[in-house]
Amino acid sequence: MIATNNKTIRSKNEAKDLWEFLLKTVNKENPFLHSYLDEGILLDYDHRWLYVGYLLRNTDHMEMVDNKKNHQTIEAIFQRLGYRELRLHLSKIDF
Repeated sequence: MIATNNKTIRSKNEAKDLWEFLLKTVNKENPFLHSYLDEGILLDYDHRWLYVGYLLRNTDHMEMVDNKKNHQTIEAIFQRLGYRELRLHLSKIDF
């Protein structure tokens, strides 16, 4: 059996760094997706999820990100970094 390492986020700084790296990587690979993903705000994290919120005035941007193809693109980036089970959770927020 082959052992696979699966990283988990252990700190707020690691989550922030991962979010910033994701944005930079998406910008290089898919500038169209980046233009909408960039409007998201990192809210929280746990071992399986990065929670990203979109202000109510930007929910149309969230809807452009929230589809199967884009989630697969984002998850592929997470996997390349060793976060094999990490997913992105998008929600509407009102500040």
